[in-house]
Amino acid sequence: ANVFYGGRFNPRWLDYSPDLASRGVAAGEFGLKSRFGHHSPKLLSTLEFLHSPSCGAANPGRGWPLHASHATMNNVAAASRTLLLMMLAPGTLPADDLADAARGAALVQSLRCAGCHNFAVHSGKGPLARLLRTRLTPARLVAAMWNHAPVMYNAIAAAGTPFPRIEREQSHDILAYFASYDYFEVPSDPRKGAKLFYQKLCNTCHAGEKTTGPPVAQWKSAANRIEWYHAMWSHAPHMKAAMDHKTMNWPSLSATEMGHLLAFVRPASAPPWEFRLGDPARGALLFGMKNCVGCHNIRIAAQGLPIEHTLTDMASVLWNHAPMMMTLPPMLNRQELSDLTAYLWTTQYFDEPGNPLTGKDVFEEKECHRCHTSFTGKQPFDSAGMLYALWRHTPAIVNQANAKGIAWPKFYSQEMADLAAYCTTILAGVTVR
Repeated sequence: ANVFYGGRFNPRWLDYSPDLASRGVAAGEFGLKSRFGHHSPKLLSTLEFLHSPSCGAANPGRGWPLHASHATMNNVAAASRTLLLMMLAPGTLPADDLADAARGAALVQSLRCAGCHNFAVHSGKGPLARLLRTRLTPARLVAAMWNHAPVMYNAIAAAGTPFPRIEREQSHDILAYFASYDYFEVPSDPRKGAKLFYQKLCNTCHAGEKTTGPPVAQWKSAANRIEWYHAMWSHAPHMKAAMDHKTMNWPSLSATEMGHLLAFVRPASAPPWEFRLGDPARGALLFGMKNCVGCHNIRIAAQGLPIEHTLTDMASVLWNHAPMMMTLPPMLNRQELSDLTAYLWTTQYFDEPGNPLTGKDVFEEKECHRCHTSFTGKQPFDSAGMLYALWRHTPAIVNQANAKGIAWPKFYSQEMADLAAYCTTILAGVTVR
């Protein structure tokens, strides 16, 4: 993602961790050399050659100098882009999906969660119903699980069964599973969606006997999040041309309106979303390769007011964004959209942003420091990381807390997000003062 920053090729990208200032992603988490080096040594060698004195007037390690000819730089940029696209091509690298809701569903069954919880039904009663009355985020869900952990531990122990454990990568699958049931979305109304369908003139092309576009009943993309994103993005130029031909204005859709429209398109009896997150490392590269970074800076967004985006928000952004671009939007296939979404997922774009300074206070107030004096590992303490820590260590944590006379600490969602940000910062070797 750092290849074309400043309009020049720089081989230091080979060691660059393309988190693009993502929140909660430790340095080196998605290091490109570790990701691509052992799979594509010839490609990396070629890239290094392109920056060597043998290939034009270069200054190794410092990027192309200002006196290098435009032709030389253009040739290098073209070659670099081609090589990177080869790396990103489907099948070039082994599949490295971040999360899959289907895997999460199988995991929930294998962990016997369904013995006490029916997550597929929003019944309006019980602890989950109380959570869903307000905006639920991954951090809030993990905080609720943490607060409920002693009760779960005692119930499982009374049943005489071992406490279930999960692996680190499975925590993302579990969150994707909840996302597939719209746990992290704002409640929507299909009746409002039906009204919007006509107010936004969608019926002009997608309803009636003489439709110029596929009728609603044939919208297969409404079953798969990534397919829906692809429909919002890739079909925009065609729809824009059709609307211009009919002298129609582009109908913008807010996130709330997109949610209502989806509720109309997806009946209450519809199965959960198919939802798979691709490779965040490839997504980070694509964020630069497709020049998204030219207009979108995640670091600036992270430093602004706390905003928790939903997956429906992203669909709204993709829909509204295409006709606003000065040129045709870059082509994004389904795999690329899955990878980009995975990258955004790891930056906590879809979660509550945490403050490490406040997190330090939480760490001390909740007496975490009495047991935890250091952190090890390479994975960030985002919501998925905190979920893994909870399910992996609950028996030990409960027993140690009881032995030391520590009351089980309870967290609000923002406290959990702040604590995760603090732990990630410490893990990265940064002192929080």
